[in-house]
Amino acid sequence: MSEIDSSSLSPIRKYLESCWADWKSRNWSEERQKHSPLSASMCRLSSVFVVELMHRAGHKEWKVAGGYAKPTMFDTDVIRSARIPGHSGGFRDAGGRFHDHNWATDGLHIIDFTADQFGYAPAILVVPETDERFVPNFKSLRHTRIDCDSALLWARTPEADVLRSSAVEFLLNMNNEIALDANVPHFEP
Repeated sequence: MSEIDSSSLSPIRKYLESCWADWKSRNWSEERQKHSPLSASMCRLSSVFVVELMHRAGHKEWKVAGGYAKPTMFDTDVIRSARIPGHSGGFRDAGGRFHDHNWATDGLHIIDFTADQFGYAPAILVVPETDERFVPNFKSLRHTRIDCDSALLWARTPEADVLRSSAVEFLLNMNNEIALDANVPHFEP
């Protein structure tokens, strides 16, 4: 399966980058900011933002999904995934290593505005729900209130109102663009 051209979503990514920089300046040390990509650890905020944009546009089928790379016996919200032995989830990089990760999905497609934190280009991945790099393994979001509140505020700005129409147009146009392609990694369990 192939990635869909996500270049029309670039204005949303640019807006999110300004939100991430502001959020990190208030919540992370300068040292931590220096040693990670801007998109690092912004997947949950970005996913909540995208889902809120879609809900505000009437597309209620969108939700936040994700997984934990190394769930413990204390993670009561983890689904014991049949897709991957050992129950690892999240995002699987090119080396096969899992990372805790969140993304937005409508059940058919995945939109990930932070894939570049794992070395992927383009920075925005739009792929079928069946892309094996994305392995959901939690039942509910364990996010802090500040994450949700920040992302919801980002989605309710005049700038986000302008971006919402381009996101909806992109989603409506992408439905027929998913085709088989050997370039998407396939992992054998």
